[in-house]
Amino acid sequence: SRDGLVLARLRRMRLGETVLLHADHDLHPLWRRLQALVPGDHGWAYLLDGPERWTAEITRRDIV
Repeated sequence: SRDGLVLARLRRMRLGETVLLHADHDLHPLWRRLQALVPGDHGWAYLLDGPERWTAEITRRDIV
């Protein structure tokens, strides 16, 4: 599925790497799935929060 491919890519991110994710639907369910898989490993900030377009900036955190 599309979400599975996105999650796989997000899990392969290098520490400090940032990705912009654009969608025509709310990305919050994807965020919840990512947090269930790797809690706290990624920062997530909405740059655009609907109702027609969503953009999230996802950063791989360097957890110490």
